[in-house]
Amino acid sequence: MRLRIATMAVAILLVGTGCSTMTPEEKSAATGVAVGAAAGAGIAALANGNAGIGAAVGGVVGGASGYMLSAEEQRRQQNRRSSRF
Repeated sequence: MRLRIATMAVAILLVGTGCSTMTPEEKSAATGVAVGAAAGAGIAALANGNAGIGAAVGGVVGGASGYMLSAEEQRRQQNRRSSRF
């Protein structure tokens, strides 16, 4: 149990420090992966399914969704800037 907690703490620290050079799309994708994986694992566990598969599927869906939403927002902001001039 202590090994799991230590591993999670190190992973969180590495992810937190590695985000400073990421683009907004990459940050949104990473957040989507984390949230999607947690939600997928939780839902699968509650449904008596395989939490690992649920986490993998949730991570993929969350990452893709986060990236696409952020990219769309960036395009909207760029269009607003270019339409002002």
